[in-house]
Amino acid sequence: MRNLLLILLLYPGLMFSQHSQKEVAAFQNELNEFYLNPDTSPLKKDELEVFQGIHFFPFDENYIVSAQIEYLKKQPVFKMASSGKIQQEYKRYAILYFDLFNEKYKLEVYQNIRLSKEKEYENSYFLPFLDETNGKTTADQGRYIDIKIPKKAKEVLLNFNLAYHPYCAYTHGYSCPITPFVNLIARPVEAGVKY
Repeated sequence: MRNLLLILLLYPGLMFSQHSQKEVAAFQNELNEFYLNPDTSPLKKDELEVFQGIHFFPFDENYIVSAQIEYLKKQPVFKMASSGKIQQEYKRYAILYFDLFNEKYKLEVYQNIRLSKEKEYENSYFLPFLDETNGKTTADQGRYIDIKIPKKAKEVLLNFNLAYHPYCAYTHGYSCPITPFVNLIARPVEAGVKY
């Protein structure tokens, strides 16, 4: 997952105000190249031989929303449940409040403790979410968005077109964070990666 996060962070323009269809397409191409390249792919050799690439919902600007940030102070470090034996340490960093199709939602954002100590991941945060596409057109365990939140920012653009599956949606042998149920969006989010 670390390599994938690094790829995502190479596109800082995607994280803020320049969320164009062209930029999202570039992100999607990079994601496909990451999975199809034997040197970077988490897929095993036999899986890679039959893998036909990552699929995505059509780009939809309605899934780019401005979110208000509520920072959380003095949060304890905890081990997030995972699909395997390894549980990474996180802490709750903020809550994002936003409107999606005229309905109000909120999602918790998490800080990975280990990655937060590395300079290239400064101001980088983890946003896993569940929605009503899970188990139908997207993975059961939900999807992830990696976002950058500048220090003291009051709002951030949240782009669901950048949602991706964990490695565990495509292969076995990884410990992928299990999305906390508090991050359920009670509607289909038809943006980003799909099966």
